[in-house]
Amino acid sequence: MKNIIKIPMLVAPIFFLSTFFTSAAFAQQGWVPEKSGTSNNLYAVSFPDTMTAYVVGAGGAILKSTDGGVTWTSQTSGTTQSLLGITFTNVDTGTVVGGGGTILHTTNGGVTWLKQTSGTGTNLRAVSFFHGNNGMAVGDGGTILYTSDGGTTWNRQNSGVTNKLTGVSSVNDSTWVAVGVGTPFGGSSGEAPVLRTTNAGSTWNQVTNIYRLQTRQLETLNAVSFRSNLGLAAGYSEGQTGLTGPIEFITSDGGASWNEKSEGASLHGCSYAEASAWYAVGYPGMIVRNGAVQTLGRANQYATLNAVAFANGAKGIVLAGNTILRTTDGGIAPPYAPALAVPANGTTNSPTNPSFKSTDSCWVTGSRIQISPDSSFLSVVYDTSHGPGAYGSVQVYQAQGLAQGTTYYWRVRTSNAYGNSPWSQVWHFTTQGNPDLAVYDSTLQSPWTDVSWGASVTYTDSNAISVNADAWGALSLLDGSWSTQDSVNPSMYTSFNFSFMGTQEFGVFLQTDSGQSLPCVDTTLTESGWVNVSIPVSQLDPNGTKFSRLTFQSDEASAYRFYVRDLRFVGLGQSSKAFRQLSPLAGVGTEVPKSFSLAQNYPNPFNPTTTIDYQIRNPSHVSLTVYDVLGRVVQTLVNTNQQAGSYSVSFNASGLASGVYLYRLIAGDHIFLKKMMLVK
Repeated sequence: MKNIIKIPMLVAPIFFLSTFFTSAAFAQQGWVPEKSGTSNNLYAVSFPDTMTAYVVGAGGAILKSTDGGVTWTSQTSGTTQSLLGITFTNVDTGTVVGGGGTILHTTNGGVTWLKQTSGTGTNLRAVSFFHGNNGMAVGDGGTILYTSDGGTTWNRQNSGVTNKLTGVSSVNDSTWVAVGVGTPFGGSSGEAPVLRTTNAGSTWNQVTNIYRLQTRQLETLNAVSFRSNLGLAAGYSEGQTGLTGPIEFITSDGGASWNEKSEGASLHGCSYAEASAWYAVGYPGMIVRNGAVQTLGRANQYATLNAVAFANGAKGIVLAGNTILRTTDGGIAPPYAPALAVPANGTTNSPTNPSFKSTDSCWVTGSRIQISPDSSFLSVVYDTSHGPGAYGSVQVYQAQGLAQGTTYYWRVRTSNAYGNSPWSQVWHFTTQGNPDLAVYDSTLQSPWTDVSWGASVTYTDSNAISVNADAWGALSLLDGSWSTQDSVNPSMYTSFNFSFMGTQEFGVFLQTDSGQSLPCVDTTLTESGWVNVSIPVSQLDPNGTKFSRLTFQSDEASAYRFYVRDLRFVGLGQSSKAFRQLSPLAGVGTEVPKSFSLAQNYPNPFNPTTTIDYQIRNPSHVSLTVYDVLGRVVQTLVNTNQQAGSYSVSFNASGLASGVYLYRLIAGDHIFLKKMMLVK
């Protein structure tokens, strides 16, 4: 009848963001973040030559670099006022302005900073020098100060406005342009001032052709920069819709006339690097080069860029909070490869829908992740792209549909307006094995439907099946119907495990959806208690054929009785779960109870599961039902004939509300009723 393969009885189964990159990690490519060594916000920068740079900020902070912005050292300013503007005419001679009318001057590269007399207590926000001695400083209340002796004396000039002036720059020795913040719209006082002098400040005139943008109510210009007659002013405007957009104005005639170049967000600083390259920076994380957005970071770590300065067309510095960003190629290079973070390299038991995280190596406009079952990525199973990110931002990807028990390789690359980064290093991870497939559970809500063949089947408790078979009877468990596609793939499982109680030879075999019987594996048991059995799927199904029926059948041509429980196929990649040591069933090597009884559930109160024990003295039809306090049936836990014995049933109330419930046992003529409390 069967193709029988004899194997030894298996009495006991075999169970089976790092830290951010240092500057050395970056070659001279793109925008590179460097640590400033201060927690103070930094507001202004001067880059007098390709190796020497200075920045100033809150709390009187002054920092200097002599290696092009890679490393920075703090200098003693002698003040705690916020320093808001800085300019150097050479690597040694510079002037700083700030809160409360502060003016500091050095002629020895910042070894010493000497305080100069400004003659004002208002905040000074910007300063500019033409060559060595002629300088302008501007600030609140329309303040303009001029010096022709390197700052030994500063004289106030008549600006003609009371606005806050935020930027000043020289065209030549006699021509200067200052910009500032407008007041609420309402006539000429509503526009941001653009002031120009052609006689070193003896008279200042407002430039009017920069105003009157069609949809604008308010304009603010935060900075201005000139390289000879070429100039750039940067700020923002508020339209009638209330939305803000960046403003860049370009001039080629020394500020006499201006043209608007771009719109988008708010700009806080600008620099005319060379005749063919000009930059503006601002919010959110925006760098604009020649009127086009160069890189756009999310508004997080570098939400606002305060200032920018270039030593030449390639070497530049941007201030972002207390972080200093530098470039040696004008920021026009593709980004560096990102760093992989999660899952860690070599991770095992990963879910099949894992999250992936990587850290951008520099500001990017997009990123891409690939996942492959081979390290060469010849076959890619997941490939997706993301939008913009900023340096230090974590990109998160969510993969779906990965196979279980499989090793995968993954990598990420980023991109900006100038190209793609190299791919990151390749990491690997292994997904968790296929979950065990339960062949039978207490409610038969597994993929398997009970079908008995020539046998009487009863469910003696919540876990076990009792089989009374005739001479060639069997217990047969079927998945689906015979007309549907096979639903169990043997390649996903390592073994078939179960617990058995009986004292005869029996066989276990699988069948396909078309009724084909696969090889039978026979065992002989002589124990009278529960034995845990494990049979490799490769022996039950050596050709890897999909199957849908599982059958237990005795090789003895006589009636017999046996019990099975805890039937499951162990998932591929899982370590075989240690079997529960099951208690013998009533009526098989156990003492018959002396009475009928219903125990109090335990635990009680419970959430959400509890156990109910009862005893049956004589074979009886048993009903165990749960009710609510209104007498409505909540769930029938047992409704079958049972042999004498002790039983234990689990009740899961996860879908019920907190409260008092009743449970009633009817066994023959005996009726018991008890209360239990669900507390969530």
